[in-house]
Amino acid sequence: MVFLIINIITLLNTNNPIDGNLLGKHISELDIALVEEIDSITNKKSFRVKENIDFLGKQFDHVSIRTSLNDTIESIYIGCRGTIEEKGFLSAMISEYGEPKMYKNDVIKEIKQHLPDKNGISATTFKASMKECAFIEEPLFIIWHNEKYIIKLNISVKSRTSITFKKKLNKILLII
Repeated sequence: MVFLIINIITLLNTNNPIDGNLLGKHISELDIALVEEIDSITNKKSFRVKENIDFLGKQFDHVSIRTSLNDTIESIYIGCRGTIEEKGFLSAMISEYGEPKMYKNDVIKEIKQHLPDKNGISATTFKASMKECAFIEEPLFIIWHNEKYIIKLNISVKSRTSITFKKKLNKILLII
């Protein structure tokens, strides 16, 4: 199953409605129906898109756009349920954005089976870390860089995948 987060979107390009060029632009430049939401902790605005978005031939049913206090686009999140098992989607990402800078995959370090408790409930715990891998090893985390933004594709084993586009800063801190 897949869940994609994309933190940059352009709905002006008819071939591919998702692009990094809207980062830093005003939210009013998007020609789509939006529902405004305000984060009570950060006081930042986010906007939810009312319709599905096609991205590289795949339909995404959740799109939200986070803005700064002056309504400039900081990130766009796009999600879908289902699987992105086909290499075609990842190949389309590579065709659109170039060769990724990094591929990572999980390495399971420890698995513990817990016996059933008094209610008959048992559990399994996993400890894992990420390691660099090749495309053919079916990575769960892929990063692209260009001069304007960073794209992060995170394919979750929990039935969701995320793609994140973020504006590139002078200094980048990436914690994995």
